[in-house]
Amino acid sequence: LNLRQEPDVYVNGDPICARPPNKIGEYAELGAITRDIQKANEEEFLKVCEKRKTENGGKLKAVDINKKELEIEVKELKSLSQVIEGVKEKFPGLVHWRVPICNSAAPLA
Repeated sequence: LNLRQEPDVYVNGDPICARPPNKIGEYAELGAITRDIQKANEEEFLKVCEKRKTENGGKLKAVDINKKELEIEVKELKSLSQVIEGVKEKFPGLVHWRVPICNSAAPLA
C-alpha cells in the first residue's frame, strides 16, 4: 500500500517526495488527491528530477525532514512504480495499491 498524497522518487534507493516548502517534516494535506492524480504527479516529478539532475551536473538538491538542505549525487533515479516493478520480479503476484489519505480528516463514506 502507498498511502502518500505527494509523489515520490527513489534517489540511490532513498525516497524523496515532492512537498510544498511549508509542509516539509509535516503531514502533506494536499487536498482531493486521487490515485490517478498521484500516479500522474509521480511521472511528472520523475521528469522534473531527471531534468534538474541533468542541469546540475548529476546532482539533485533536496531538503530533509529536519529542513536541512542537501545536494545528492544521483547514481540511480527511479519512480515508486519502477521500484515496485522490480520488487514484483522477486514476488510474482504482488499488487501495488495507491490509497492517498488525508491525515487530519476521516474519509468520506
